[in-house]
Amino acid sequence: MGRFFERYMSKVQRIARRRVDGRVQRRMNLSDLVQNSLQAASDRIEGEDLGTRKKIHAWFEKVTKREVDRERSHARAQRRDPYREVALEAPAEGGEIRLDPQAGGPSPSGMAMNAEQAAMIDEVLETLSPDHREVITQRTIRGLSWAEVAEGIDRSVSAAKSLHERALLIFRERLAARMDR
Repeated sequence: MGRFFERYMSKVQRIARRRVDGRVQRRMNLSDLVQNSLQAASDRIEGEDLGTRKKIHAWFEKVTKREVDRERSHARAQRRDPYREVALEAPAEGGEIRLDPQAGGPSPSGMAMNAEQAAMIDEVLETLSPDHREVITQRTIRGLSWAEVAEGIDRSVSAAKSLHERALLIFRERLAARMDR
C-alpha cells in the first residue's frame, strides 16, 4: 500500500500546488497538505473503484481538493486568521511560559470598561458649572501647573486651588451617585 501512495505523491503535490491559495499557504506548509491528503486518501481507499489510472487520478484530485477546501475554510474563519496569530515569547529562565494579558495592552473587556468609565466621567463633567469643569480639565486632566491654571481661569493661584478643591468634591459626589445607579 505504501508504494501505491509513493507512486502518486508527486501527482498529489501538483494538485495541491495548483489548488492552494495564499491564505492556505500562510496557514499550512504544502508538504503538510500533501501528507494530510495522502492520509485522507489512505483512510478512504477501501471500497473505491480505482481500476484505471484515470480513475486513480480523479480520486486523488477529489481527495486533495477536499483537503484544500477544508484548510481554506479553516483559514477563512476570522478567529483563525494567521494575521491575528501572536507568537509566544521564549520562556524565561526556569522554562515556564506565562501569558500576561496586560503585556500587550488592555484586554477587550478592559477596553470596554475604560470606554464606559470615560463616558461616565464625561457625563459627570458636563453636569458641573463651567468654572468647575474648566479647573478640573486644566489641572486634573491636562496636568497644567497651578500658575497655568490660575492664568487660564483668570484667578489667583490660591483661588484656583480652592475652586479646584470644591470642584473635585462636587465631581466625586456626582460620580459616586452616578455609579450607584
